[in-house]
Order: sequence, then C-alpha cells, then structure tokens
Amino acid sequence: MTFDQNSVRSRIRLIAGYLLEMDLLRSMELEEILDDVFKYRAAERLQELIIQASIDTNRYILTGLYDKRTKTNADVFIDAEKVGILPLDLAERLAKASGLRNFLAHQYEKINPLIVVESIESICVDFQLYLVCIENYVNSL
Repeated sequence: MTFDQNSVRSRIRLIAGYLLEMDLLRSMELEEILDDVFKYRAAERLQELIIQASIDTNRYILTGLYDKRTKTNADVFIDAEKVGILPLDLAERLAKASGLRNFLAHQYEKINPLIVVESIESICVDFQLYLVCIENYVNSL
C-alpha cells in the first residue's frame, strides 16, 4: 500500500466538515436535542461518522507508513500514540470513543440517549485536537 498525503488531507477535511455540523448541535440545550428525534439522530450519526473517519484515517497512516495492522478500533488510537502521532491522554480518550462508535454502529443494546447527547462536547473537543495532531504529523513528513 502506498501512502498519499493528499488522501489524509481529504480525510481531515471530511472530519472537519462533520465537526462543523456537530458544532450546531453543541450549541443546543440537552432537552432540545432529546425532544427532537431528528436532532438526536443527527447527534448519533455525526458521532459515528467522526469516529469512524478517524479510525479509517489512522489505519491508513499506520498501514501506509508503518505496515502496522491493528486488531481493534481502539488500537488504532493507541498505536497512533506509539508512533508519535497522538499524545497518550488524547489517544486514550479517542480509544474510549471508539467504543461509543461500536454501540452506535452495531446497536449491541439500547443506547441511553443521554450518553449520546452528553458526548457531543467531548467528541467536538477531542476530535478537533485529533485533527490538529494529524495535520501536524502529515506536515512533518
């Protein structure tokens, strides 16, 4: 597999766009989102998209530059820390967020809507930091 910086930059723009949409929900009150099924579903879906696109980006970098195959979605963030892409504290938070993505994508059990809405803030903050780290890393290559 060859590594293409433009592919990573394209993924960065995609995630940034999702985060802009999530910011609209971030400015709303909890009850406003919980009381509107469309806003709530947007919160679910945007979180799933942001997390999955980040997982895919990390896999692309880890495979393309390091020939490193990860076993789990959480591992892509931990392995990104090991090669110097992410700081440890952020990698751990993003790895935990990958668990939320699994619940949203696979509906293992009924999801507590409060958890989804309360996650909006941390998803926005942590994945914005993630983008800065990824962009800095790609620029350093």
